[in-house]
Amino acid sequence: MKRIFCFLLLVILQYYKLPNVALATTNFSLSQREQRRTKDDNVEKLLLAFKESSVQSDSQGFLSDWKHNSSIPVCSWKGLTCSPQGHVTTLNLWNAGIVGSLHLPTLTALPSLQNLLFLRVVSIWPRSTSGNSIPGGSFRFGASLLQLDISRNRISDSSLLTCQNLNLLNVSGNKLTGKLSGSILSCKNLTTLDLSYNALSGEIPNTFLESASASLKYLDLSSNNFTGKFASLGFGQCSSLTLLKLSHNNLYGDEFPSSLANCQALETLNLTSNKFQDKIPGALLGNLKKLRQLFLGRNQFSGVIPAELGKACGTLQELDISDNILTGELPSSFVSCTSLVTLNLGRNQLSGNFLNTVVSKLPSLRYLYAPFNSITGPVPPSITNGTRLQVLDLSANLFTGNVPSGFCSSNAPSALEKILLANNFLSGTVPSELGNCKNLRAIDLSFNNLSGAIPSEIWTLPKLSDLVMWANKFTGEIPEGICVNGGNLETLILNNNLISGAIPQSIGSCTHMIDNENLHRVDSLHIHQQWKHDLP
Repeated sequence: MKRIFCFLLLVILQYYKLPNVALATTNFSLSQREQRRTKDDNVEKLLLAFKESSVQSDSQGFLSDWKHNSSIPVCSWKGLTCSPQGHVTTLNLWNAGIVGSLHLPTLTALPSLQNLLFLRVVSIWPRSTSGNSIPGGSFRFGASLLQLDISRNRISDSSLLTCQNLNLLNVSGNKLTGKLSGSILSCKNLTTLDLSYNALSGEIPNTFLESASASLKYLDLSSNNFTGKFASLGFGQCSSLTLLKLSHNNLYGDEFPSSLANCQALETLNLTSNKFQDKIPGALLGNLKKLRQLFLGRNQFSGVIPAELGKACGTLQELDISDNILTGELPSSFVSCTSLVTLNLGRNQLSGNFLNTVVSKLPSLRYLYAPFNSITGPVPPSITNGTRLQVLDLSANLFTGNVPSGFCSSNAPSALEKILLANNFLSGTVPSELGNCKNLRAIDLSFNNLSGAIPSEIWTLPKLSDLVMWANKFTGEIPEGICVNGGNLETLILNNNLISGAIPQSIGSCTHMIDNENLHRVDSLHIHQQWKHDLP
């Protein structure tokens, strides 16, 4: 009986305690909701404060959802991305068309912003921004900010070049001036740094790359005003560096830094448009076993192309050594460049038979540029064998003989889009076989000694947009049937030839060449002066 009484008493006590337990649980749940609502309100206030201080015009209505007490949740506002937990992780105003004055301190330096620790990516890249600027002084990022992209604005304050926990910093396409501080690369988490297209000047600090993070993968300092000897730079370990762009600066010297050999992960090296001299360091560059893109154009390299450079052929896909003072031939070691897609040898003093012995044996080649050299003899027929070749530019050389008839003669479909053989000493007639090149868009045979009629097969090429054959000895007439279906012809230059007859009525159908509002105005038609007929 006593046990039964105690049991009943315990049940009664538990019964009276249950509401209190439920009430405590309810209060805890309400407290959580209130805290969440407070955080959401703070996030909303921060974002609206940024909009208020920075945006003067939003013609595309990109930020139209950004309103106080909006029916649309913050995480659904345009330009924002949230985590599954509802925390704002991304602010992306890329191509928003916003006009105003970019005040990042409003977003990153306000005391309330220090609580927004979930903001990780800021990408601000408005197409139509004017007057963007950072008022002055550096600003602190939130501890979780990992990527900052404020490229293509008008930012001029270089003091913002601090990184803290950033792994990506892109300030390209702005108006930064002054010298480069080595401290920016002391950021141990930085993998990508893009300062291209600014007005930074002076010498790149010798230890700039030596102090870089071991995880640095992409470094772009192109299109600035940097000076100094390239050889004085130290590259440290650079074991992760895959892209290095120093093009369009004023770096100079006749040597490369030996420590560049440490960058064995390097895939892209762009040194275009500097003031490098003497020989190309073939042994150094040839030992970069993962190199895919090598750009050395628009410098003052001289001498022969080093055979050692061919050691990079295992991975090399693009090679540009144009606009230098190189002589001789392309070495036979380049036959092993089986992955080479683009080869630019233009504006040098190259000569010899390398087009036949080397270039014609490159199975992946699509773009061949070798204009303004001193290559003699006939255009090698073997150069026409490549079915992948899209652009062939051999203009301004010393070629003689006929235009090869082997283009597009194989059973495999040809990819050829441009044949540029202007400013040579070619003679004979234009081969009708060019009409088999159904993808041809441009033919330039001007300033040669070619004669005869232009083959009818060329006039009917379905994709032809540019036909340039002036300063030859062509005869015959322009056929009546050109552009009967509208066509793609944009440029027709035939002046200084012996072409006769009337201008065909069908030329009025060349809608890409003639201003539709005034069919008597021709934008890109140049013909022999003996024609007196009006356009239809």
